[in-house]
Amino acid sequence: MGKSVLVPVADGSEDLEFSTITDILTRAGSKVVTASVMDRREVVLARGLRVVADRRIEEVMHDHYDAMLVPGGMPGAEFIGKSTDAGRMAGHLRRHGRLVGGICAAPAATFTADAFKNMYNGVPQAAVYPSPKFEQALRQRGVDVTEAPVVYSGGLLTSRGPGTAAAFALKAVALLYTEEKAKEVAESMLLSTARL
Repeated sequence: MGKSVLVPVADGSEDLEFSTITDILTRAGSKVVTASVMDRREVVLARGLRVVADRRIEEVMHDHYDAMLVPGGMPGAEFIGKSTDAGRMAGHLRRHGRLVGGICAAPAATFTADAFKNMYNGVPQAAVYPSPKFEQALRQRGVDVTEAPVVYSGGLLTSRGPGTAAAFALKAVALLYTEEKAKEVAESMLLSTARL
């Protein structure tokens, strides 16, 4: 049975991370819903790509999701971090044992924002884009920052950046479905060497 995955997006979200997450989860059979945190559905990603999200974030608040995966990119990760609706959805999913993940700037700029309170409770380790500012934001919350490309710790999935986007999305597939399903998707994309 397909899983339902929410991917919030904003002006300045990282193009490759956004497209890789949505593509790989769709290939795995997930129903991916993209939701803009801006005041409109159309957003301009960090490298200039224009994307029309499926819905706006306030329109998805009463829907069921098995996961929420947040792309990085600046200032997109900050815009998502300021969204009280995105923060409420992430908190709801975490409280109910569902998957929440962020890549690149998102583990710092989104998950440490006021709207995303307590995202790091019970999370001993995380990955983030290698920036002193981002690493410090996690360390201030008692999180050990690792150089691993993808980390699943304390129920939170994190990853480092555009170059780890496929591994991040494949790990989400493994967690939502099975490792075998993730390997099938990877092989169909000629990514059979991607680490899960």
